[in-house]
Amino acid sequence: MQYKAMKYPLVLSLLTAALCLAGAVALAESQLADVADDYTYRFPESVAIQFIGVSPSVAASQTFPAARTWWMPNGQKAAIAISTVSDLKACKGGGSGNIYREFVMSVTDSRKLPIPITAEVIVPAEVAGAELLSDIVKRGAIRHTGTIPANVEACDVYLGVAAGQWTTIAKCAGVTGASSTTSDGKSVLFAPAYQITGGVMVPISDSLAKSVLIADGVKGDADDFRIVAVDTKGNIVPADKMQSGAATGEFRLTTAVFPTLKLSDIKELRAQTRPFRWVEFPQVALNMKQPELPASVLAATPALRR
Repeated sequence: MQYKAMKYPLVLSLLTAALCLAGAVALAESQLADVADDYTYRFPESVAIQFIGVSPSVAASQTFPAARTWWMPNGQKAAIAISTVSDLKACKGGGSGNIYREFVMSVTDSRKLPIPITAEVIVPAEVAGAELLSDIVKRGAIRHTGTIPANVEACDVYLGVAAGQWTTIAKCAGVTGASSTTSDGKSVLFAPAYQITGGVMVPISDSLAKSVLIADGVKGDADDFRIVAVDTKGNIVPADKMQSGAATGEFRLTTAVFPTLKLSDIKELRAQTRPFRWVEFPQVALNMKQPELPASVLAATPALRR
């Protein structure tokens, strides 16, 4: 079985929340990669992602059933049991004539010192405007829910994973604010940080956001993006929350929150990026296929031979 895997050498930045904002679009370099028959793709960073199941989800006004049916991307019943976790959100938007589906992938990180993984799932068939569950890499799984037109029997699913080392592309000494220009002429502006009830908040604006073309008419994020603080003891503290606001022209506006720090704890702020790698799972079944009857049963049952 083969799926398209796409790799990007771009070293620009995007939020972990991963919004595709204004910016140039680069055509991704693509190549075929061997994926195991169990729907597993192994990334160069010793991270393996396995597409383990699809299941009916529910609308926001409904309740998840105690038992749910799961099937593999090819429509065959899944042999593995997948539990419903408390942080799973129901689908919103779409109205009548739509179905709700959840896609689940398992994550295995065999590195001695695992690095937190960022994942993005893109399902082009999803109804525009539907409020979707953020892709959660939690308890070793990526879970994504979406609203899809009921007449769609199968759809392409694109998975982006950022699992590599981070690269610092801009710095700010202290908390008073500074502007920085990257080697390729992009800008990062750190506004002065300020103390809030829940820690320290830092507003940032940058012109680094960039998307890549991963398939005809389908764009994905080129890079993962984060803000970290270096405290007075030299410890690297990633922002606990990264929230993106509206874009102004080519600039993206972001606020980073450090709940465990005070202003006096911060020696330096850094903007960091790492590239996403994309894999395509084509024509994932949106309904479970009925099991085929053995030839002996078909031959012995006249009604089934018609």
